[in-house]
Parts: sequence; C-alpha cells; structure tokens
Amino acid sequence: MLDEWIVINPERGFINISMKQKINAYLISAYLNPLTLKQLVDALNEEEKVDFYIHVDAKCNILEFSELLCGYSNVFFLKGRERVKVFWGGYSQVKMEYNLIKSMLHTGTRYHRIFYLTGMDYPLVSNRAMQESLVDNMEYIIGFDVSHECAVESPKGSMKDKFLYFWNLDTRIGVCLTRKKFKKRKQYEDLKCSFYFGSEYWALTYDCIKYVFETYSKNKRLQRMLRFCFSPGEAWVHTVIFNSKWKERGQIYKGSYRGLASLSPISYFDYGKEIKILNDSDYNRLINSQKLFCRKVKKGVSDNLVAMIDSVRTGNCFPWNGNEIVELAYKKDNYRVIDLGRQSGNAIIFFSGNGLYFPNSEEVFQDTICDKDRYEWEHISTTYLIRKKYSRIIFIRDVYKQWYVSGISSRINSIEKVIELVRKLTVGFDVVTCGNSAGGYMAMLVGKAIGAKKIFSFSGQFSLKNQVCRAPFLSYYEKDLDYNKYYDLGLLMGQRGQVFHFYPAYAIQDIEQIKISEEMDKGEFYPFAFDGNCHGVTVAAECYEYLLTMDSDRLIALSKRYKSRLINKLQFYEDILYSHDFIEIAAKCMSHINIGNAVFYIWGTGADGEKCYKLFKRLGGVKIEGVIDNYRKQEIWHGYNIITPNELRGMKGIICIATKKHETEIVEQLQEMKFEKDKYICFAQLKERIFESIRMMNKV
Repeated sequence: MLDEWIVINPERGFINISMKQKINAYLISAYLNPLTLKQLVDALNEEEKVDFYIHVDAKCNILEFSELLCGYSNVFFLKGRERVKVFWGGYSQVKMEYNLIKSMLHTGTRYHRIFYLTGMDYPLVSNRAMQESLVDNMEYIIGFDVSHECAVESPKGSMKDKFLYFWNLDTRIGVCLTRKKFKKRKQYEDLKCSFYFGSEYWALTYDCIKYVFETYSKNKRLQRMLRFCFSPGEAWVHTVIFNSKWKERGQIYKGSYRGLASLSPISYFDYGKEIKILNDSDYNRLINSQKLFCRKVKKGVSDNLVAMIDSVRTGNCFPWNGNEIVELAYKKDNYRVIDLGRQSGNAIIFFSGNGLYFPNSEEVFQDTICDKDRYEWEHISTTYLIRKKYSRIIFIRDVYKQWYVSGISSRINSIEKVIELVRKLTVGFDVVTCGNSAGGYMAMLVGKAIGAKKIFSFSGQFSLKNQVCRAPFLSYYEKDLDYNKYYDLGLLMGQRGQVFHFYPAYAIQDIEQIKISEEMDKGEFYPFAFDGNCHGVTVAAECYEYLLTMDSDRLIALSKRYKSRLINKLQFYEDILYSHDFIEIAAKCMSHINIGNAVFYIWGTGADGEKCYKLFKRLGGVKIEGVIDNYRKQEIWHGYNIITPNELRGMKGIICIATKKHETEIVEQLQEMKFEKDKYICFAQLKERIFESIRMMNKV
C-alpha cells in the first residue's frame, strides 16, 4: 500500500518526498538461536504490510542469521558499524536500539506501529490482531518514575539506588568498577527532569518513536547520565516519552516497584533468577495473560508450546472448532432462574464471562459445563445479604465465551433474543445486572437495553472493536449488521441505568477500554479504579455481597470519595463495611447473639485498630476486654488496657479481632504461641457468626 506524504527535510530544505506507508515495523535484537528468529519472522510476516529490522550482536556470526532469511524482501539486517557488541545491562543496549530506530527512520517508510522485540519472542495473537487490536491514541509503554520512588517492595531492592550508582557493564574494567559501588551525587537533580524506566519491549507509533530519536540525539545530559547507569536500555526511551506530551498516551506506573514483568505492556515473560525458556506447561498462563507476545521460546524446547499457540492464533482450537460436546451444550437453555419465595420486587442477573471455564480444553468443558453445570457468581448468590435483598436470581452464560454474539443457545441465538428473554423473566421487578469482563460488557448492554436500576461492571468492555481479531465468532459476524451493532456500546450507554464500573488501573486491556469510553456519553457512570494490573481482578471476594446490595446513594458517595485516586482492595472492603447497612442490621440483633463466654481483644492501635474499634462501637453487644500491641508504646488506648502478645499465654476463651490486612501475620504469631486455630478471627469472620445467629433467630 503506497501513499504520498509531504516530508520536510530540515537539512536539505526540500519537500515532496514520496514516502511509503506500511502497518507495522518490527525492530528485533538477536544473538542466539537463528532458527528461533526465523520462526518469529515467519509467524509475523506479511510482505506488503510489515518490515523487519534486525540487529545481530557483533559478537555473533551474522551469516548464521542472514542466510536463513536471505529470500525475504522485507527483512533488513543492520551491517558494518551499525552493529554493536552488546553486553547485558550496559550502554551498548542503548546503542543497539538507537541504531535500529535510526535504520528504520532512514528508509523513508512510515509505519502505523513500531514494535521492539527479541529474536526469542513469539506472537500470542494473529497478525490481524497485531495490526488492529491496539488503540490508535495509545503508546504501549509503561514508565516507572525512579527519581521519585517511594516504598520498595521488590526483592531486588530500590531501583533509585541502582540508577544512582556507577555502572559500566560493557567492559571488564567497568564491571570491576561497578562492584566498588561508586555513588554519583546529584544524579537526578543534574538531569533536570524525572527519570523513568520500564520494560524495553514496547509498541509505539511512528511520530512518537521519531520524537524519541530526535530528542535523545540532542539531549547530551541524558546521554552522559545513561552511559554509566544500570541497564540504560530500559530507561532512555521511557525518560524521553514521560517528560513530553507523549506521556498522556503512555502509562505511568504508580506505587512501589513489583518487578519488571509489571512494567511490560506487550510481552509475557517469567523472570526469576533469569528469564525462563517457556514450554507447553506455560500455555494456560500465556493465553490468559492478554499480552501480544511471549518470551523466551527456543527451537527444540518450546516446539509443542508454539504449536499450541498457533492453533489459537488461527482460531482452529477448542471450543470454536465444531466440537460435539460444545454443540450439545449450546442446545441447552444456558440460563437458570432461582425464585426464593419472597416478593421483594428485586431481581439480580449474573452474566458469566470468559472465565466460565479454563483452560479451553474438552476435559475441562466436560467437567465444568456438562457435569457441574457451572455458572459464574453462583457462590456469591448463596450469601446472606444477596438472598435477603433479591427474590429472583438469574444466571446466564455463553458457552462459546464470545461476548454472547451468538446468544446463549440454539434457540436464543442472538443478543436481541437474550434481551427479550431477560425482559420476560424480570417483568414486575427492579433489576440489577452484574458481570465480570465479557460478563460486565453484557451486564451493561442488557442493563441499558431494559432500563435496569443498577448495573455492576467489573472490567467490562465498552467496545469490542479491538477484540474482533482475537475472537473467532466476533470476526465471523463482523460484517453482519444484525450482529455487529452491539460491538460498540456508545449508543446504549446514555440510556437509563446507573453503571458502577470497577477496573484495575494498570491492566492494559482496561486502560484501552477506559480511553475508548471517554468518547462516549455514559449517562450515570461511576468508576472505581483499583491499584492492580490483572484484568478482571478488582474488589476482594468478600466485598461482592455488600456492593451488590448497597443502595445507590451510598455507592455514589463511595465513588466520589475515591475519585481521582487508586483504591486498595482491602481498604475498600473495610470502607464497604462502614457504608453498608449490615451494621444497622447486626446492631439490632447483637444482644440476642450467642458468642459464648469469649473475651475479645482488638489487635493493634494504629489505623487498622481504629477501624475495628469504630465498628464495634457501632455494633454494640460485644465487650472489648483490651488491646494487643506488639510494641506497647502506651498503657491505655480508648480507655482499654494494652497488653503484648506474650501476655495472652495461659488465657482462655480469647478471640482476637483485626482487619483482614494483617490476618496472616497475626495468625502466625498466635500459632507460634500454640494458640488454637479459632482464637483469631478477622472482622469478616465475625460477620459470618453474626449472620448465622441472625438466621437461627429468624430475626430478619
């Protein structure tokens, strides 16, 4: 595909140069396994659409690589002085990457997206997905602000210190100097900007990478700093981007550093002491990672894994390959209705997502769908508050896990028919819809279509446009107007129904969807952004029954409280407890609840101890004997005597209460003192005892 571009050359002063346009450029660093490199190129190759720029370490024989790919017109090897002897962690990595970008820019070809990979990567999605699934207004790069690093949780220690000391890993003398740990003073102050690092494997737009190249070429201060830094290849592109206008299109990682994998936007890898060579035992993790690539694969070791991945890339795999047991399951109703014999007027609908069964195998499908007849959210529906709030509970699933595009059964075989089914099942009810990921998408779609009172979306999608190339059924129906009209929820989101949307702020798939939703009229929309990077993982499991039974005003107040800040899921759970009317229900019944002759102690005098204290004050009916504090910095707290854990020895009937946040370490301490297992409960467990007593009394 050729287009004309007007290009201004500031050095030669002329315009009107013909510039080719292609979709993707792949910049690849290689030093091992020529056959693995060829395997990668063959998997990605579409000659009229993509080009490959390959750097082979100057310590290696380039002919071993180039001869395998000599017949490819769109493969370009860096040669002569462009090649660099590359050493792990050294500035030579920057030189290599810089030369790859320079070589690509000087060809006069403009690319929609540029990927940086190694020769031991392999794609997890189809070439079409590689070309179409990335959102246009995003740069797929994650930056960690080293110069303002706060708490350190990584076992590898402070990244701020690693970039602060003198490092030179390109020579033996440099390695010796590095071991001496010479500290460079005012390292970050001298830079005059924030210093960022992250995974050096990214996917950037042409204009962005051109800006990086031109800016870095002029920034001598940054060049001097990086020349003797630890692993500068992971910092130079990030520092330029996140100190420019392009930072709005990338992702800044907030919180403490949790390892390089958390800063990788496009590639899955398993980084222990070294990066693992992947095999077929890693398949399920790879496919569930939502990444575009995996590394490292190696010919002769990863062959079975690559074959399994290829079956997914082509869509010729279970459950979309016409398997008989899936076809039989599709002929069933695939919905279930539970009536609780009460007339509360409230109904809740749980839509299963793509986690309905996993992995995608005939054995798992047989066990989960055919034998156990599983629906997502079944365990939540059995909780006390859900059964008190709702008199009708409905479960709906898509056994193909394709965003319900073909409905739920051979009879109800479209989204239109699913909507009609829901209308019939909920006549006379105030409806709440709920789902996670694909289930969240369906909860919003159906909820808006029928005018549901509340809609709970956990990582739900607002648009399926960048999922089409990953999902066989979505791709099949892409041109069919009867089916594809719900691929985007833009026209529905403005309709009646309050949407409470929960998502992990660092999950690439969720970031994409939030950016897409910014262009929509979303009506009454209340987002909750959680501190996490795993799609579909947001609130603590204990939260669901409270969230799904809380009144709208309290939910809206919570959303406003958390506006513009990230949510810790344990903190959120405790805030939910404070906000929910469970406290009022329980307080009325506390005087009737049999808790035996137990003696209660609150564990901790800090912020978490305060939470327990306030909860018990609201509850009433529980006598607090005292407070436990490991350090005992004071004698009295809120009028209670403070004791150390050792003073518990010999006491009988003790029950210690604390927040869930510190449950593990407290249990370990009690076990060391040989206390019985049931002598510690967190507040959630106390809640279960209260509910059980209420059930027995039939008070509510």
